[in-house]
Amino acid sequence: MASSVVLITRWGVYHWKDFRFPDKSKNKFWIALVCKIVDPKSNSNITIPSLLPTSRWDKYENNRKRLIDTVVLEPYESKFFKKKTVVDIKNIFFVREQEVFEAVQKNKLVYIGTLEENIVKKIEKTIRNAETLSRKDIKMLLCESTVPE
Repeated sequence: MASSVVLITRWGVYHWKDFRFPDKSKNKFWIALVCKIVDPKSNSNITIPSLLPTSRWDKYENNRKRLIDTVVLEPYESKFFKKKTVVDIKNIFFVREQEVFEAVQKNKLVYIGTLEENIVKKIEKTIRNAETLSRKDIKMLLCESTVPE
């Protein structure tokens, strides 16, 4: 029986069951910021930059500092997000390709579509103008330089 292939693509939106944070696991939407298509491989040390949108608007709405370098999506502005959602550029997650491979193998990572172009443009503009990212990180996230391994 052939296993299904999951390719990780730039602006791909995935649902990740039990995404591991340092202190907990939680079901999350995961947006890949890779600069080329990645076929996750076992034992790879490559890291994949990604975003984890949150519907916890309450943690942002009354705190101007938290809203720096964010994109706020209204309900259904994107077909993927039914609630008001914050895409926080300050919280780029670098996930080892090995972790992605394991999530795919365990059917915990599922591709659900590609982020809409208008949302991509908002996020790219926010990255380009980010106050909290270094010039080097901005170039890397905009695919103007290579992704670190």
